[in-house]
Amino acid sequence: RVRGICMFNAASGMNSRYVMNEPQWDPLQRALIRFFFTALDTLIFKNRFVLEYLLDEFVTEDLLRSSLRALYKNNPDRVDDELVKSFFGPAKQEGAVDALGQIYTNDPGLTPMELHSIYPEKLDRIPLQLVWGDEDEVAPVTGAVGTYYLNRARDEKYPKCNLKIVRAGHVPFDDNPEDSNGALMSWLAEC
Repeated sequence: RVRGICMFNAASGMNSRYVMNEPQWDPLQRALIRFFFTALDTLIFKNRFVLEYLLDEFVTEDLLRSSLRALYKNNPDRVDDELVKSFFGPAKQEGAVDALGQIYTNDPGLTPMELHSIYPEKLDRIPLQLVWGDEDEVAPVTGAVGTYYLNRARDEKYPKCNLKIVRAGHVPFDDNPEDSNGALMSWLAEC
């Protein structure tokens, strides 16, 4: 039985299908974005030859290190060789091309907002703690999902929803483990 949920960054689908359905786009923007991502998906992510070439020729440990450091806003020095290798190794293994293609082109699943509207009797009755990095540029707290949870946490109708913003980027539990774990532990003590 679930007695509570703690999420460190409640990011949603990370592919073009999710991006195309973001609520902030007007119809013209949505059409342009749909065209762009359909072309991108067709030319790269659904094209095994091109995707394999890009992974083989352009994905290096230095590129991954730079990309990961951009996610660690509070403490980029936490991106060490071990972390880089944990991403680089799988990117070079058999099946990486297929996995990456699927990540960017498959159904991203339901958004948190959709899940809450479908299962309110379950999701609204259990304690929910969200820990979010204040400098998260991938899934910013000012984006659709972050705003949704900020509003829920402030709404008296949802007293079991709590959102704690910590000084961190997209990976708060690793970028700032002290504050992230502190938020988790104080929430657990209250549950």
